Amino acid sequence: MTVRSTGSQDPTKTARKIVNKLAGNYLPQPSSRAAGNFVIGQGSGMQKQVMSWDKGNAVYTVKASDLNTLLTFTSSVQ
Repeated sequence: MTVRSTGSQDPTKTARKIVNKLAGNYLPQPSSRAAGNFVIGQGSGMQKQVMSWDKGNAVYTVKASDLNTLLTFTSSVQ
């Protein structure tokens, strides 16, 4: 998981929020790998928040401009 800031905002606080939200939601279980790339701060709405995971021979990627939308949608995928 990577959390970057486009400004002076500390990404550590957001990373903790992401981990807490993920702990309360079930995400699709990857076969071997998963990744999350999140951008916070000014102008971050223009950049996509991304989560990817593999399942068998397929790689799934979900992108959203809003972090909460991304986490909510990804946790609803079975």
